[in-house]
Amino acid sequence: MRTITPIPYTKGLLKKNEKPPTSEEEATKRWGNYQTKPKKNLRIKIISEQSGLCAYSEVNLNDHGYESHIDHVKPKSKYPHLTFEYSNIVISALTTNQIKSLGYKRHDIFGGESKLREYDPALFISCTCSDCSDYFVYLNNGEIIPNPKLSTIRTRKAEYTIKTLNLNSPILIGKREVFLENLKSLIIMNKGDKNKLNKLKDLHTKIIPSIEAKSFPSASNQTFSNLKV
Repeated sequence: MRTITPIPYTKGLLKKNEKPPTSEEEATKRWGNYQTKPKKNLRIKIISEQSGLCAYSEVNLNDHGYESHIDHVKPKSKYPHLTFEYSNIVISALTTNQIKSLGYKRHDIFGGESKLREYDPALFISCTCSDCSDYFVYLNNGEIIPNPKLSTIRTRKAEYTIKTLNLNSPILIGKREVFLENLKSLIIMNKGDKNKLNKLKDLHTKIIPSIEAKSFPSASNQTFSNLKV
């Protein structure tokens, strides 16, 4: 997981947030009534700001053929007043319809579609936190685990977040494993050419808003670090 900087208010969000919802029912109704066109434009804008990556899994949405949805980091069912708060809105991979069309089982689903209403503020590590990437490390087999250097409470937070977002979905593990194997092969292939290695590193780890990024930049950054590139 990498830090996401939420987009600043759009005119539509700002107007909707002048009088925030005060109950789950009101939040659900008002979000459902939010017009299709401005909601679609908002989603496109956030995807661009997130460089085409899912906020939680870091998959490139286009590369993996994933549809996406607007996700409230703090669920609007529990925090209705944050329904139109820009700092609480990110883009996550998958939609309900796509999950059905792909035939995904419950254990396959990840990200916002896995989190749904689940949210413990004392344990959940938000992708909007500046140090969220410090909590996780990636194994060669594609798994994500708590950073072994964490304290006990921080380890609990990492474990809870991994479970809540199902970041070790078999689907994600498989995608990360293949991706990291290919990346390591590229690094080995270019070993000895510092210029090519630096370009390769920038390509896989540098995030520029509005420009699509490669999937799994956090895992890539760790790989380059481990191989001392």
